[in-house]
Amino acid sequence: MKELWNYIEENNMKILMIVPTPFFSHRGCHVRIFEEVKFLKKRGHQVKIVSYHLGETPVGFDIERTLNFFWYKKTESGASWHKPYLDFFLLLKTFFVAQKFKPDIFHCHLHEGALIGIILRPIFNKKIVFDSQEILTKHLIESDFISSGSLISKIILTIEKFIYKHSPTIIVSNRSNYDILKDDFKIKAEKLSILPDGIDPEALIVDENYVNNLRRQYNPDNKKIIVYLGTLNKIEGIDDLLRLLKDLKKIRDDIGVLILGYPNIEYYRALAREMGIGESVKFLGRINYNKIYNYLALGHFAISLKMPTSEGNGKLLNYAASNLPIICYDHAANRYILDSDALYLNYENSSVDNARKVDFYLNKGQEELKILSERLKNKILDQFSWENLAEKLIKIYS
Repeated sequence: MKELWNYIEENNMKILMIVPTPFFSHRGCHVRIFEEVKFLKKRGHQVKIVSYHLGETPVGFDIERTLNFFWYKKTESGASWHKPYLDFFLLLKTFFVAQKFKPDIFHCHLHEGALIGIILRPIFNKKIVFDSQEILTKHLIESDFISSGSLISKIILTIEKFIYKHSPTIIVSNRSNYDILKDDFKIKAEKLSILPDGIDPEALIVDENYVNNLRRQYNPDNKKIIVYLGTLNKIEGIDDLLRLLKDLKKIRDDIGVLILGYPNIEYYRALAREMGIGESVKFLGRINYNKIYNYLALGHFAISLKMPTSEGNGKLLNYAASNLPIICYDHAANRYILDSDALYLNYENSSVDNARKVDFYLNKGQEELKILSERLKNKILDQFSWENLAEKLIKIYS
């Protein structure tokens, strides 16, 4: 290991990232991968990505893609029964790319990427690093993709245990997943490292003219705006958000909600109309990652009602960097980032009770909210800056 660290210090590494997802699609784990690559390249390391046929190619990124399976067009998050054959062809692609690229490190994203790395490791005899985003079986059950206790869940759990056992280095994004792997899966602590999602301070650029145009378009009545950024599904709490807004509207009428993200836009737009709050919530769709801070600047508060899951909650970093007071559920993933500097709701409470709590938060004094949001922003930029996290990632490689 000492020899590898000396090599890393003295040379530019060649890192092959195995990315079993339609990268880049302006969401979740894609943002984490994007920032890792950007900051590794900034330090002079050479990074090549192997990914599915779908997705955008960010400027300056070196991406090798699988065959074009034209019938598969899914770019949003979530499991799919198409994944087995997509990942088989990704395995083949990775093999041929690795032969030419000759990487020093296989950086494997998600469980499928780790499995590919494990299969190829005896051939290339290079270190593999598994960058885990969730506890796989738990996540699939939480997403209602498989049923708890079913045969398929037991098969997937067996594969998941195999992946953990044969991954020499595992990165997790939060303390909760670290504890689950160590305590429930009996993974040795020396194999585990925490590398949280991060923020790029240099990306906090807001175009005031652009924001003013957006404000005229989406908030002409000068309402108090609550903004949401991220995936639109039940686990991310969009159903809870709409129920909360419905009850909040019974208390006050000066509120508007902007929902930035995808998929399921038409479903939730129809649900909002059905609930009688269609005029109060606007769905803006997929937002280009480079423009998110312009849209977040429209908000007075930010919200995330993501349920307790094995995933992190990286959007909180963007909220905090935008100097927004954050309303969210009180659970481990959120506490890991926000600690005591959030406006917490109880996810076990009714939407009526949480609407009363939100009303209380909205009535807080501007000076108190300013102190809260500034303290949180300073902490985020200090503890979750990719400038520092990239150094930690390089040390994990050693």
